[in-house]
Amino acid sequence: MRTGLNDNVLAILFPALIGLVFLLIGYLMLKRRNMLKKECTAQANVTDINIRSSRKNNKYLEFKYTVEGVEYAKNIQINNELYNSINNSNSVTVLYDPSDPRQFYIPENSMAAFSVAIPFAVGVMMILLNVFLLFTVM
Repeated sequence: MRTGLNDNVLAILFPALIGLVFLLIGYLMLKRRNMLKKECTAQANVTDINIRSSRKNNKYLEFKYTVEGVEYAKNIQINNELYNSINNSNSVTVLYDPSDPRQFYIPENSMAAFSVAIPFAVGVMMILLNVFLLFTVM
C-alpha cells in the first residue's frame, strides 16, 4: 500500500484537473455564444410559437422559422424575461446565420449566459479547493 507524498500530490492535482476541465467547458460555451451573437445577423419570420413548462417549472419554447423556403423547427429552454415577453406580444425575434440558417440566436434569452456561468463557477470553486488542499496537506 502506497502512502505519503504521492497520495497527497494526487489528492491535490485531482480537484485542479477537474477545475481546469470546467473552466475549459465554460470558455468553449462562451466562445460559441459569442460566435452565434456575431454571425447571426439576419432576422427570421417566426411561426408556430408554443411555450410549455416542465414539472420543475422550466419553460421551453417551440417555434419554427423559414429561410428561403426551408423550415427549421427548434425547441429551447428560455428564461422568464423572454417567457413574459412572448406572452405579452406572441412574437419572438430570432436571428440566424445567413451562411448556415440552422444556427440561430435569440437576443432576449439570457438563459444561455446563465448556463455559461455555471461551468466557470464550478471550475473556480474546484481550483480554490485545490489551493486550500495545497496549503493544508503539504
